[in-house]
Order: sequence, then structure tokens, then C-alpha cells
Amino acid sequence: LYAACKNGNSECTQLLLAARAAIDQPDDNGVTPLYAACSEGHSECTQLLLAARAAIDQPASNGTTPLYVACSGGYSECVQLLLAARAAIDQPDNDGVTPLYVACAQGHSACTHLLITARAAIDQPDSGGVTPLYAACSYGYSKCTQLLITARATIDQPDDIGITPLHAACNQGHSECTQL
Repeated sequence: LYAACKNGNSECTQLLLAARAAIDQPDDNGVTPLYAACSEGHSECTQLLLAARAAIDQPASNGTTPLYVACSGGYSECVQLLLAARAAIDQPDNDGVTPLYVACAQGHSACTHLLITARAAIDQPDSGGVTPLYAACSYGYSKCTQLLITARATIDQPDDIGITPLHAACNQGHSECTQL
């Protein structure tokens, strides 16, 4: 089942689910079939697994969830399916990084918009005090930055060493973020 989902073979996934394959059986890294499908953006497999009641929030060994990896890859269709199935929107990985943070850090504005609309915690920092806005500014993702500012993210929240999102944007030369 894992291989079928990782490769996006929805026909094989459907047959295996009908044959009662172990739906939540993880690999050695704790990666389940649902996680594998989401990590590659295979929305058909994701939909089949969710309909079969796969464990939606089961994390891999690094603490990342199916929602997290879908956001990391920018797979907004998978993100929509997971949010509709009530995935834990703010579940962080082992470093305190949330799905919203990773979507912003990767510049995936569609995923960022979906998460904000679903009421993700917009100011939740990682283990170093870095917020999603800080990450978006630091990497120069102005669309994500604008979405967060519009959603009323705290614009002057410093990380653990006192650096604010504006300072991070200036340090990296991202003038488009500083003008928002």
C-alpha cells in the first residue's frame, strides 16, 4: 500500500484497500501510506485513504504529519482534503515547525492561504522563536508575507535572539517584504 501511494497509483491503492491492506502501517521512518501520498501530492490516493479512515495526524519519526509534508511540497489539493477531514492544523514537528510555518518558509502561498482561512495559529513560533512571518520575510516570499500581514500576524515579534521579521527581510535584501 505504501508503494502504491508513494507512486500515485490510485487504482492499486483502491484494490489494496478493498483487500484490507494495513492502512496505517508505517515504514522504518514512521511514514504511513497517507503521509507518502501527501509527500508526493497524490490527491487521488489521499482521498481514497481518507475515505478509508486512515490516521490523519500520525507523525513520522521526525514529527512531521501528512498535512506538514503536503504544505512543504505546496500540494494545495492534498492540503484541502486534509483540512476538510479535520487534520490537526497546528501540529508541530520535532523542532516546533508547524504546517503554516513550512508553507511560508517554502513560499507556497496557496497553502498559506488555505491554512490561514482554516484558522491556523499565525504567530506560533518554532523552537527558536521564529514565526511564519519571520520565515516568509527571511526567504523573501512577499505573497506569503502579505497574506500573514492581512491576517494580522504580529509584525514585530522577535525570535529568541531578538531579530524581528523586518530585520530578517532587511538582512537578506528582500525589499519587497519590507515595503508591505
